[in-house]
Amino acid sequence: VGEQALTFAEIKAIASGNPLIQEQVEVSTRLQRLLALKSEYLKSVQKAKSRLEEAHRSELLNKECVSSAKEDLAHIADMTGDNFSATISGKTFSDRAKAGAALISASGKVIKSGADGMQKIGAFGGLDIEADASGNVQLHGSGIYPININADSAVGTAQSLEAALRSIDVKFKQWEISLEKSKDDQKKLAVIADAPFEKQDELDAAVKRNNEILS
Repeated sequence: VGEQALTFAEIKAIASGNPLIQEQVEVSTRLQRLLALKSEYLKSVQKAKSRLEEAHRSELLNKECVSSAKEDLAHIADMTGDNFSATISGKTFSDRAKAGAALISASGKVIKSGADGMQKIGAFGGLDIEADASGNVQLHGSGIYPININADSAVGTAQSLEAALRSIDVKFKQWEISLEKSKDDQKKLAVIADAPFEKQDELDAAVKRNNEILS
């Protein structure tokens, strides 16, 4: 509709032979185009600022995760092969199946107790094993690493316990990558967020001339 109205106005201006009317149409057309560009610019800046805040929060979170994982990696013990040793409910197990069965039993007792928050039920690799009444089980050092309890498989539960310990190194590397990406994203987004509207002078001139013609 706007384009049709503008075309009609141009035709009318040309037909009138009045140069001021012709200029007013030209200025108005240019002004509308610049205002549309300014609107898109403001949207892109707002979007960049929003993403910039998200990237900053991501940096803080990843920095904390990297720090926690780094500290845990410095203290965890080797639990592979014959080094396997898990303490559950005060008893130490070198047999994986028995350790898994004990872990299933201990986490089940926490569920039945309905206790608030995480409860320590053992230790593995230098980290605490914790469980809550909702059935969540985790390794807890400086960071938190989930353990999957398979009530139908003691061996599977023990394998999940070992996997949780191994995951620390993997997650540490992933968090380092994410940390660097969040920093890089902030640099790129800051350029967009801080960039001025390139056609601001042209817009100001169009507004001024349009007002002069209409006054």
